[in-house]
Amino acid sequence: MVMRSLKDRLASRFNSSVAEIGENDKWQTGELGIATVGNEGRFVSSVIEKVRGFLYMDPRISVLESDIEII
Repeated sequence: MVMRSLKDRLASRFNSSVAEIGENDKWQTGELGIATVGNEGRFVSSVIEKVRGFLYMDPRISVLESDIEII
């Protein structure tokens, strides 16, 4: 329930694609993949940093690790 709510909020608030990409077989663990597309690297970086900040501030979850890759 928490993951679904989180995915929906991220997608609508940041206009990004969000999917559960791992740890689906564990009850209290989840892994999200978030994609943002733009024509400027600076814009994409800004959105991803805002998403990261949003996740770290959510009291319902604990972020254990995060990686960013810009192509």
